[in-house]
Amino acid sequence: MDRMNLSSVVLFFTCLALSSCFSEKDTSSTMNRILVNSTNKIIIQDLETSIGNYRLKSNGNDTSKVELLRKGNIEGGLAVTYSTVSIEPIYVLKDILYCISDTTKYEYKEKYSIENYDIPRVINDSIYFNCFEFHNVGKNKYHPSCNIVFEYTTTLNILKKDYSMLEKFKEYYKK
Repeated sequence: MDRMNLSSVVLFFTCLALSSCFSEKDTSSTMNRILVNSTNKIIIQDLETSIGNYRLKSNGNDTSKVELLRKGNIEGGLAVTYSTVSIEPIYVLKDILYCISDTTKYEYKEKYSIENYDIPRVINDSIYFNCFEFHNVGKNKYHPSCNIVFEYTTTLNILKKDYSMLEKFKEYYKK
């Protein structure tokens, strides 16, 4: 093989190797929200998140689950390594819990995610937040995943009467 052909082969494989460094990588962030209701009360939990609005509903003594998924991609490059990748987490912007059976509700207005949350400073928010369990279940940097479990119990006495629910949830109060 002459010098010209050898240079061409080396140049070809160098370009091939470098081009693979600039490929896109699919990413996703998953948040599984789980509502555990160990009472016989009808519970609805509305979530306003950074990717949309979601509702969980429990008819009593059951579990409700919704999967929140953010898909995306990042462009690879020579300076991007596995340790520098940062996937935008899913944030919950507002979390409203309704107890249809008692016409009560509680609204948690602090922004949080599995990666970024502060212990609430307001006592009722602290009581509400203590009903959460946070679990990182996806260790993959490109596809982080978490479970956030909220357990509704009868001891959650921070819910306040809200008669506007009679209008908001007419289908439950027609009886």
